[in-house]
Amino acid sequence: MPFDFLGLTYPSIKNVVAQMSNVDAVRVSLQGPQADQLLKTGGKDNVSFFKLSEQEISRLSDFDKLELFLCEAERSNSLGNQDVRLSCHVSEQFFLFRIERGGEDYVTVGVENLGIIDELRDDGVRKNMKFGNELVPTVTLDEVERPVRLILFWEDRTAGLCSLISFFHSKFNRGLRRMQFCNASEGQKHSEDIRRIVEYVNSNNVQIAGVECVQQICEEDYKFLLENLTPTFIFCADAKMNPEFKFDGQIHCERIRISSGHWFTLDTLLKNANRKVVIVQDVDYTKEELVTFLEHWKDGKFPELEQLELETKAVPADVVKDFEKLEDQGMVLKGPDNKRLEVRAERKMFTCYIY
Repeated sequence: MPFDFLGLTYPSIKNVVAQMSNVDAVRVSLQGPQADQLLKTGGKDNVSFFKLSEQEISRLSDFDKLELFLCEAERSNSLGNQDVRLSCHVSEQFFLFRIERGGEDYVTVGVENLGIIDELRDDGVRKNMKFGNELVPTVTLDEVERPVRLILFWEDRTAGLCSLISFFHSKFNRGLRRMQFCNASEGQKHSEDIRRIVEYVNSNNVQIAGVECVQQICEEDYKFLLENLTPTFIFCADAKMNPEFKFDGQIHCERIRISSGHWFTLDTLLKNANRKVVIVQDVDYTKEELVTFLEHWKDGKFPELEQLELETKAVPADVVKDFEKLEDQGMVLKGPDNKRLEVRAERKMFTCYIY
């Protein structure tokens, strides 16, 4: 944070304030109410980080972008006029926390264990960042081409990630736009970290709009995530599982997208079909299985379903040939409560829209 502004005389204050950039004024203002009052005395009123232009913010380092944003948010009890969205990435290799403002990436930081900070002492600049009532050690890496240059350190990185989530949730009731899990090994420590993070968001009612499971994840962790996370919008399960993997539970969300779904059997489909959207790829449902699904739909089992896409080698016309259809409307089936199910003839997919 900035120089000792409070010790200046009145003429000096006027002179210094006149030469200050808007960013410098924000730095001074965030020292406290007395410093902010002296800025007003010197001719700068209503100084706020949220009033800086995009050009002024773009010139800041990631460290300043984050620290000034967090300090201003805490002082004003606001995240400003721009829409702020948060997401995190959890893998055995690294934890990331991303902030978007106004639909654009604002800053992405790594979260690490304090025990490795000395390993980076020759790779960047080390500073402490004001974060609520604590000072968090950071390293800004010298290599400018790195996708993530700012690393924040806590004694335990899982506690650190939860602290970042907590700051926005407890103060602004802001949840996560996306939580992504990938590259998980069968290491006991990482499995414990995953469970601590999920336990934290669940016990504190942190809303998560979307969950993504990508690449390779060990089976027990994958099942745990499928069973215990409840995104408000979508669950994208793209992780590639072994052929022996099985899951017969329910995924609690509004939309399900499975890109590697050999394990998403008919029984699993019937348990999870009462969602707005269900898309399952990398599977081969038989004609008989698709007929069974349609019979359940006609019995009114899936009133919430609006869109269904299932990979199959079956010919859609053969699947629906014995069902009652609306005249002159192709493959449009009559359903319960005057609903209609339109089957689209798409290659390798059995696609339905319900209205």
